[in-house]
Amino acid sequence: MASVPAERVGMAAGAVSTSRQLGNALGIAVLGAVFHGKVLSALRASGSAVEDHKAAADALTGGRAAALIARAAPEHQAAVSQLVHEVFATGLRQTFLVAGVLGLVGGAIVLLLVRRPPARAWADGRGEPREARPSVKATARER
Repeated sequence: MASVPAERVGMAAGAVSTSRQLGNALGIAVLGAVFHGKVLSALRASGSAVEDHKAAADALTGGRAAALIARAAPEHQAAVSQLVHEVFATGLRQTFLVAGVLGLVGGAIVLLLVRRPPARAWADGRGEPREARPSVKATARER
């Protein structure tokens, strides 16, 4: 924000806010899809007796793991519970890995693209700070 001319600070703040909101929404959607996809693939790879892998993945990623375990036959509940925990951990591990990589890539992009404010934005050309605008309190005291 320091490199933006004073007359465009409002537009820059709006752009930053919009980018942040868009990033939050897309981040949740992308990481949710990664999590669901990894849970589904882990269920399929487990060789479990779960009939509908997609429905089981939907239940796990939708917060209904306890209901999924409760639906299993009593003699299989321990095995289903173990499977649910393993598959959930696998999905979560992959999601955190993707989030970390995206964070590192985003950080690298910021370092490459963000410019430092020009020297004239903070100094008068002789290396001395520009005179600050009077504060609201100072203005009120003068009245």
